[in-house]
Order: sequence, then C-alpha cells, then structure tokens
Amino acid sequence: MLQGSIKRTFWAAMALCLSVSAGATTIGYDNAMDANGVAKSAVTGVTTVDFNHGCGYARCTGNYAIRTGRVANAYSAPRLDDAGPNETPFLSAPATIFADSTASTYTLGQTANYFGLLWGSIDPFNVISFLDNGRIVARYTGGSLTESSRSSDHPLAIGDSAYVNFFDLPAYDSIRLTSPETAFETDNHAYGTVNTASDVPEPGALGLFAFALVGLGALVRRRAPY
Repeated sequence: MLQGSIKRTFWAAMALCLSVSAGATTIGYDNAMDANGVAKSAVTGVTTVDFNHGCGYARCTGNYAIRTGRVANAYSAPRLDDAGPNETPFLSAPATIFADSTASTYTLGQTANYFGLLWGSIDPFNVISFLDNGRIVARYTGGSLTESSRSSDHPLAIGDSAYVNFFDLPAYDSIRLTSPETAFETDNHAYGTVNTASDVPEPGALGLFAFALVGLGALVRRRAPY
C-alpha cells in the first residue's frame, strides 16, 4: 500500500506540474530598432510586416487603414516613449467606427506560435485575437495586458506604448484586431514559429513540484514503521 500511495502521489505531482507549464503563453517586451528608428521584434528568423508597402500579409480583410503621421483626437503613429517620432506607415484599425464591423483580420499564409507588434497607446478596449482555421485560440485586451504586466519587470499603464511579444501561443494562422475607436495603432508586426525553452518547467512549476515532493516525503515518514 505504501508503494502504491507513493506512486499515486508522484504522478499527481507530475500532472500538476505539467498542467502549469504546458501551453502557457509568455509575454515579453524586448525589442530591437529598425533602420527608421522604429521598434521591431528582437527575435531572429521571424517575418516582419512593416506596412511600408501596404498591408503585407498574405491576406488583409475588414476595417483598417494604412496611415502616416498624426491627426489630433483620431490617430497617432505608434512609437516607444523613449524613441523619436515614427514617420513610417503604420496600421490603424478600425479605419472608421461608422461601419457594420470594427474588426479586421490578417492571414499569415502559415501557422505560427509567436507574434510581436509595436502597440501604440495601449487602450483597455483594444482586442487582439489569434485564430486557427477561423477559431479563436487566444485573445488579449489592452486592459488584460496592462493588468498582467504589473507583476513583471516591465509594468505598463493604460496609454503606454510597448513592443509586445507573445511566445508559445497555440498554433494560429491569422490575427484579428478589434477596437470601438480609431485608436488601435500598431507597426512592425512579426510572426513565426519560435523554439523556446518551453519544455523546461517554469519556476512556478518547479516550485509546485518541490512542494509535491515535500508532501511525498511527509507521506513516507507517516507511513514508515517505527
């Protein structure tokens, strides 16, 4: 019975760890700079869409516009706070709020598990969805992003700008941007399949595993004959 209990406890601990570490998307804020001084992905081997020559994806549909510059109370080119002005074309979605839909969809032409974008003036009502064959597999709002960043080494406030990296996403083949206002400005999108150290248990998972092993040791001590 003791051996069976130990085995059950061990496998329960392993299952707990796997449930924590598997499939977890990591959000980071590292970036490089392109030749125009605009933030871009620092990840190597990914495809970048800079909107300098149109939309740039395999397919772009919905309510969006490629713009430059700034119009007061309407839109403004995204840039990091410590960078110079962004004078290059960028994506603004939606193009108009006076339409049946304020969503736009961008098809990659492949599947990916990484996505990055320069997200200007992060508003709580901005929504980015990741889709696979038309089904939403992950979804983030500007509000959820700023909320989750508070415990990171790069805390964000509403209205801040950042280069946002989504690692270890579920496989997706398109993204959808939605906003009730013409205030979802982004630039230098990046996507690809990125191999990270996701098969190594995360610190939280390691802590849970250690906790489970402590419990296992306590069980052995309780069951040990005197």
